[in-house]
Formats: sequence, C-alpha cells, structure tokens
Amino acid sequence: MFAILAAFAIQSAGMVTSSNSPPPVIVALEPTSQSGITIAQPGRPAVAADAVVPYLVDVAITADGQTLYKGTLRLARAYSASYNETVQQAPAEICPGARTYEATQRTNLGLGLNSQFLENEERISVNLSWVRPRVSGVACRFSGARTVQVSDTVTLKPGESVVIKGDAGLQLTLSRR
Repeated sequence: MFAILAAFAIQSAGMVTSSNSPPPVIVALEPTSQSGITIAQPGRPAVAADAVVPYLVDVAITADGQTLYKGTLRLARAYSASYNETVQQAPAEICPGARTYEATQRTNLGLGLNSQFLENEERISVNLSWVRPRVSGVACRFSGARTVQVSDTVTLKPGESVVIKGDAGLQLTLSRR
C-alpha cells in the first residue's frame, strides 16, 4: 500500500497547475522557413510563415481596342493558372475548289501564368499567344494565320498592376489583388 501512495505522490509532483502568468515568448534564431515556427494573428488560425497562400490576378487582354479576354485567375507560389480559347469556323467567303481543312479559319488565345519564387522574390512567368486568321481582303486564299507570342517574367506585388505589350497591338494587363 505504501508503494502505491509513493507512486501517486511522484506522479502528482509532475502536474502543472494553472496560473495567471503570460504565455511563454518564443524567439527564432533562424528564419521561419527553417525553424518551422508558426505565426498566429488574433482571430485567425496559426499558419507557417512560408505557407503557400493563393492570390487572385485580374487579367485583361486587348488588341487594337478590342477585348479578347477579361477575367480573374488564381495563383499560388509554385502553382500555375492558364486560360485557353479556340474558335474554328468556316471562312466568311467560300471559294470554289477550297478544301475544308485549308479554308477553315482558326483563332486561338492562350495565356499561361506560372508563379515562381526566385532570390527571395515572387515572380510571375507569363506566356501569351494569339493566333488569328490571315489578313482579310485577300480573295480565295486557302490558308494562313498570324501569330503573336509574348514571354516575360514580372514582379507583381499585392495591389500592383503591370502592362505587357506585344506586336499587332496585343496588350496584357495583370493586376494582383
């Protein structure tokens, strides 16, 4: 019986009692990305300082005053977003002897955004392509297309906008929320 009471007394000695003292302050001696320390804000759950957080980018693509695409894409560090639209249709004028695969008109708009983190800075790699039918006014020409391609890397912080210009009046505006 004495052994049981002794064991109980030893366990009780290690118990923590509540007090009104403030919580301990933890100080990291290394960057948070290496220490694993999380940051807590009042009313929000604790998240790691280097956590991947999605963000929105408003996109506007225009050419010669005409809107080709306007919308919002979601990115996150090391994640990408893309938009692609293809229209394939008969030509405005059907020419005698034209084969359908030669005469079909195609338009394509493709945008790829890839978020990267390089040299302690978040950047967005941009790839934009616009394919449109050949110049109108050439009667019964069976094939042809014009392509504008733009590749660039930009820094886009919250609240900032950037404009990227290409040939043929193509313009891309990115605005980060």
